[in-house]
This record gives sequence, C-alpha cells and structure tokens, in this order.
Amino acid sequence: MPEYDTVLYERTARALDANQLRYSSFPEDGSFRMNFSVRSCLRQIIMLMYVHKTYVRFTARPVIKADIADEKALQEMSMLLANANFLLTHTSFGLDLHDGEIICSMSIRDNVQDMAEAISFCIDATIDAYSMFGRGILNVILSGASGKEEYLSCVENYDEEMSASEDDTEDTDGLDSGADALADTAELPDFASLFGEDESADDDDDELDEDDFRLSLFDE
Repeated sequence: MPEYDTVLYERTARALDANQLRYSSFPEDGSFRMNFSVRSCLRQIIMLMYVHKTYVRFTARPVIKADIADEKALQEMSMLLANANFLLTHTSFGLDLHDGEIICSMSIRDNVQDMAEAISFCIDATIDAYSMFGRGILNVILSGASGKEEYLSCVENYDEEMSASEDDTEDTDGLDSGADALADTAELPDFASLFGEDESADDDDDELDEDDFRLSLFDE
C-alpha cells in the first residue's frame, strides 16, 4: 500500500497536465519532478512535489549548495534567508545544515477547489522568490558576501525591476511574453481564495502544524 493518497496523486497529475507542464512522475513514492529556468543567476531550479495523505508538498531548490564546511557562510546564508522569509507571504526558504541545500517550500491541502490553479500559484510563488533572492544566494555562496547586505540589495533591485516591468507592460498593452511569462514578477492572487470560503475545516489526525508548512532554518 502506498503511503500517499492515490486519488490525490492522480488529481495532481491531471492538474499538471491541465497547466501543460512537463514533468516526471514517480508513483513508487508519490512524487513529481520538474525543472525550471528562472531569470536570475541561479538559472536552474529543481521542483519536487510530494503527495501525502491530505496535502501536496512543494520543494524548489537550486542545483548549487552552500558550503557546510564554511561556518561563516552558513551564518550569512541563514541571515539572508531568515530576512527573506519576513518578506515572503506564501512560501518560505530553508537551509539544510547537513548538506547545504537551499529549499523554498509551500503546501496545498487536499480540499483545494481548483488544483490546477493552486499548482500554478505555487510555481509562480517559488519562482518569484528565487527571482528576487537568487543573486543574493549566489553571492553569499561564491563570494562570502554579507547576508544582510545581500538581502537589502535584492529588495532594492527587485523594486527597480518591478517598476521597469510595469512600464513595459503599459507599452505592450498588456501582452504576454510567451514562455518567459512564467518567471514574471506580477502580483500574485490571494492564495486563501483558492480554498473556497470555508476555512473552518474540522481538525483531524492529519492536521498539519506550522512545521509542515515552513522549513526551519535552524533545525538539525
């Protein structure tokens, strides 16, 4: 017997197909894998989706990792990601202290009304997070830069890019730029609305706690 909900797994697969996404499926462990290129110096992002009993967990990670042998670099990366998490609304960064992986994660409950729209939102949110903080992550890894300074620089650059993007949108009468639209930094919809108006679902044994939604930067 699989340790995930097979109905939820099939529903997730149909939603991926509805979004016309290319992915690899692994029914043996209830997961899906997708690769994305984002408009940041990190370039390649690997997204894994894990189907559980009552929710789907998204984790998106760049190929490059932090050096776990460099304690100072880990401290600076933790500083950058912790500050980033104060700014991010629907997703959060984590740092695996055992292998140096940087992870951006979020989850979707099984009672979501439109799974395809929810998946699209998760992808946009994680790509947006890496587009915003990717250069800072790379500078900390390769140059030993200050996490706090990189955070401030990323926010400043992002604000400038947003202003330029809004100007370009006005000039093109709102036309999309094709596949590049996936990495655009447009305003994201209200994620809560994807779950319907009733947010008072009964608690059960599978209810997620806070740690199920956010990866701690400091757990070992």
